[in-house]
Amino acid sequence: MFRVRLLTVAVPIGVTALAGSALAYVCHPLSAGEQMLTLNGTVRSVAVHGSRVDFLVARGGRCYRLAWNTASGDRRSRPASSCAARATQTLGRSVPVAVDSRGRPVLRVGVRELPLPAFARSATAYNGIAIVETTHPDAGLFAVRLRDGAFTFLAADGRAFAPHVDGRGVVLHDGESKRALRAGKTVALFVPRRALVRRFAKTTAPLRVSAIHGFAMDGLRVALTVADPAARCDRVLYWNVAWRPVQRISAPLGPTCLPSGRTQLGALAVGGFRAEWLARTAGKTRLIAGSPLCQEWVVHRFGAERLAAVAADGSTIAYATSGRNSSSVHLVAGNWRGRRVTASSSAAVALAVDHARVAVLWADGAVELRTITGARLGLLQVGAARAIALDGGQLAVLRGSRLEVYDVNTRRLLRGFDARGARGLDLQSGVAAFARGREAVVLDTVTGRTAVVGRARSSLVGVQIEGPGLAYAWTTARSGVARFVTTAQLERALAH
Repeated sequence: MFRVRLLTVAVPIGVTALAGSALAYVCHPLSAGEQMLTLNGTVRSVAVHGSRVDFLVARGGRCYRLAWNTASGDRRSRPASSCAARATQTLGRSVPVAVDSRGRPVLRVGVRELPLPAFARSATAYNGIAIVETTHPDAGLFAVRLRDGAFTFLAADGRAFAPHVDGRGVVLHDGESKRALRAGKTVALFVPRRALVRRFAKTTAPLRVSAIHGFAMDGLRVALTVADPAARCDRVLYWNVAWRPVQRISAPLGPTCLPSGRTQLGALAVGGFRAEWLARTAGKTRLIAGSPLCQEWVVHRFGAERLAAVAADGSTIAYATSGRNSSSVHLVAGNWRGRRVTASSSAAVALAVDHARVAVLWADGAVELRTITGARLGLLQVGAARAIALDGGQLAVLRGSRLEVYDVNTRRLLRGFDARGARGLDLQSGVAAFARGREAVVLDTVTGRTAVVGRARSSLVGVQIEGPGLAYAWTTARSGVARFVTTAQLERALAH
């Protein structure tokens, strides 16, 4: 039985197995033992008795009771004499959700603070697994394994009823279908405990693809440009680290894949739902921006100039171009067109984006900060450098064998650390991440501690760190591997 989520076309609601469409992007399937049920109406109460779930549902001024057997899938309904909800008991215990000293979302489990993949409003735990209701509208419901912080996405949170977790699994309201919500229907999902265990294993497993040419991360989403084994047109893939499968977002024919010859893809950046990537076909080089909603646009065509850097965060996507006498920094606007925000006679070396701010490292050693409207926020003189990262009020800079951290408001150098051999740079909540040969390394800019959190068989393509954790990738000429490390694992590594 497969669960198919369509991002480009609307489909009927009320069935648990749907046929895929050529226009659709397929999301994760239902695992063995998972059950889905569509209820015609609004759920007033839920009671779980072993494998039987009793719903009280209101529809058109009347109510009915429906008993659903999550083991067999059988259901029986009967009219209800009253719509009054009954108080129900849950076997799970409430776990406090909070924000730690670095502003990160955490679960308070005894004396421990377990990092979460997103900010949360509540969490219920039973026998080592917590079901977390997040506050972000797109984040939904997660299952978190309390012993090590591994997590997996369950569904968009419909919020018609609170998730119920016990020894058999979890019953929840799947709010993915906006059509069902508008029609006043409630989609219930049962995920057995053994399926949760399989999901944890999948989301902590490495991703194996063809040769990787570009790598980026934002939030839970990792973007990759990978080689086409048929040598026709490379592909852009999205991997949400909280679930499988991987999603292809570049079309096999269009602005990326021209019919005139082989297309090779390179550098890319991902911000929220959108991404940008460099494409070369028969001597034609262009920067493409797109999303899984069948959107793909050429935002810049290159002649004598070249692409100097790309960067993105959230809804802000930026790129820098360099010519013979000047460099420019542009944003990909909502209409998919490039809009210049700043320029210089110095060459652009690197870009960093943090929400609505853009930092540009120029070859003359200056780092310029701009808003997305182009307003100048400040200028820091950092000297000759090769990489920068921006997070909140801090700017991290790689120069020589040192990693230096600046306060962007006071423009003062706060700290410096040994970072010999470092390539690339990212920064999240005071933790810097970079590649060092075949190693993925994190450095706590508060304590000065460093840790190797990943090793590869060849030099890394890149390392990126976000709130949920760190991703890194490596490649050979024929195949590539991407891996994800949770924030909980990073903290354990830095504590030793």
